[in-house]
Amino acid sequence: IRNCHLNGTTINPGLMVQPSIIREGYRIKSCEEIVNMDSAVSHALARVDLLDNSQGNNQNITKLYSLFHPTRKLAGEDFSQSINSLQLVFNASDSAIEGWRHVLLTLCFDPSWQVL
Repeated sequence: IRNCHLNGTTINPGLMVQPSIIREGYRIKSCEEIVNMDSAVSHALARVDLLDNSQGNNQNITKLYSLFHPTRKLAGEDFSQSINSLQLVFNASDSAIEGWRHVLLTLCFDPSWQVL
């Protein structure tokens, strides 16, 4: 690793960063901006073989959940409660794409998916 301006500090920052209010603000704003784009919602759904008009059932919501938590165990009471809550979020919307938008936003707002 090379030094920056010969002052002894490295060019590459560490991979592990501390959470901060500013970082969280940017993450939340990014979630909102991205999910507001229909093309971004369609892209996320396509990554798990779903369409904009796919049903918001447990199986499909689990697929979307796995985008944010690919290594998490997809079983157990806590997981079932999470999926049921996300299904309620989906069902509260007027259309399927709006349901998926709100599910994605809910998943994105939860900071547990990010690597710090």
